[in-house]
Amino acid sequence: MARAFEAFIEDTITSDSNGTKWLVTGTTQDDYPDNTMHPYPIGKERIEINQAFKRLLPYAFGMRLFGT
Repeated sequence: MARAFEAFIEDTITSDSNGTKWLVTGTTQDDYPDNTMHPYPIGKERIEINQAFKRLLPYAFGMRLFGT
């Protein structure tokens, strides 16, 4: 769960043009080219987990976030 959330944060930050690599980095598939067992979610799984976090977090914080 922690690595999935870390990947979500990196994806959210890098999708923003004002993003920074100082908060989190190294969660993408390209960061582990020689590893057949990637330590972070990738592909369709990563997309689905990110979508779930986008739906969950606004309720967890009691507000609407991420323009959803």
